[in-house]
Amino acid sequence: MTSAGAHARSYIPLIGGVSLFILFSNLFSLFPLFSAPTGDVTVPLACASLIFVFFNWEGVRHHGVFGYLKHFAAGTQWWIAWLIMPVEIISTLAGGCCP
Repeated sequence: MTSAGAHARSYIPLIGGVSLFILFSNLFSLFPLFSAPTGDVTVPLACASLIFVFFNWEGVRHHGVFGYLKHFAAGTQWWIAWLIMPVEIISTLAGGCCP
């Protein structure tokens, strides 16, 4: 089983499409007189925003609102969940953008 689970095939069109868009956008910069669209901050921001919304939408769609929020505290004892849940939410919102 992959990290995307049993529904991995349904994610290929969006993830593959964004990946190919970024690849070909960056390849434009190899040709003279062209610049990469990804050189402007708005293009990567739009791609990242699209994937972020899709990631959270799929979580809510598959687990429901309360099930999705509950997974942020999953695997912890009930008495420490109040501390772990905000940390997990912040790490999801950060999305790996910070080193």
